[in-house]
Amino acid sequence: MDITVPPEVEELARRTRDFIREVVIPVEEGVGGSVHAAPDELRRSLQKQASQVSLRTDISEEVKRRFLPGLKAGVWSPQS
Repeated sequence: MDITVPPEVEELARRTRDFIREVVIPVEEGVGGSVHAAPDELRRSLQKQASQVSLRTDISEEVKRRFLPGLKAGVWSPQS
């Protein structure tokens, strides 16, 4: 079994970490520590920003087949 992480998954993980550190954490600090308690408009704004940096759609078909069998669109966070 090949458990090598494909480069596109490593890149997605890096972009996700950067987005959380640079965007989500500062927002959480501004709303008392939890985006889940934030107004819907703020949550939607974060979801839109995540989409704009391809955090929602950047998983290749090969990665889905190898690592995420059965994944359906919209199942993983962030969701719109």
